Amino acid sequence: MLFFRRKKRKNYLGLIDASMSVILLRRLCILFIILLSHTLIIQYFENMSFADSIWLSVTSITTVGYGDFSAASLEGRTATILLIYIVGIWLLAQLAGDFIEYRADKREKMIR
Repeated sequence: MLFFRRKKRKNYLGLIDASMSVILLRRLCILFIILLSHTLIIQYFENMSFADSIWLSVTSITTVGYGDFSAASLEGRTATILLIYIVGIWLLAQLAGDFIEYRADKREKMIR
């Protein structure tokens, strides 16, 4: 879980190097894998179309949850709890926080 640490490495000029953008890209890829996994699990266990499954995954991970689709089977609910509620929402919040920090650091560097 090395990619979950927040490390700011500075090069010899004291500027933040590309490590933060690599962390952001890794987390975005992991988030995409979680969304795709949940979509495929829901599609299989709930007999939903791919479009409905991805709709359920995205509305769940963004905590909107319109309620038009929901998991009914034990497997679907378990996948939603583990992948979306525990890992996905936390990872999305981390990604948003890291992006805001990255932009603030970049702005501070431009000001200096």
